[in-house]
Amino acid sequence: MKPIGPLMREHRLIERMIRVMERRIALTEPDPAFLTAAVDFMKTFVDQIHHGKEEDILFRDLKTKTLSAEHRRILGELVEEHIAGRNLVKRLDQARTELIPGDAVSREQLAGIVAEIAVFYNNHIDKEDNRFFYPCLDYFSPVEQEKMLRDYAEYEGRVLQDRYLNIVESLEAGTR
Repeated sequence: MKPIGPLMREHRLIERMIRVMERRIALTEPDPAFLTAAVDFMKTFVDQIHHGKEEDILFRDLKTKTLSAEHRRILGELVEEHIAGRNLVKRLDQARTELIPGDAVSREQLAGIVAEIAVFYNNHIDKEDNRFFYPCLDYFSPVEQEKMLRDYAEYEGRVLQDRYLNIVESLEAGTR
């Protein structure tokens, strides 16, 4: 397996969660427990685990390489996008805490933020998957790629990965 494989699998899980968020926010009344789970997923799985692996392993290792001008530019954009993603999730969390049951304005605010998150992450993931990850493999030897995979495993721990997979699956099934 290549070191972009786990990151791309995580992208699929993020996309699934965003689809669940879009569907659930369309309900007449947002569910506070669901919103808490969604914010936790975005903060812990997306930012700490997924972005953490990208920033602390892949991006760190890329910064030791002589990158093309295009790849340096995209790497800078991705780091900035991670910051922007954190800010979107902060807004979602704030809207969640300020939610007034039955209030159309607070519901619309939540829906707007979820829509922004969906557009943002769809574009961000597309950039990583289709314009950055594959070309970046050329900067690493097979030995370096294997080390990155080991570093990912150490970084996340299997229990956390399974926890968030189970959360998304239960939310998709409507059991949460």
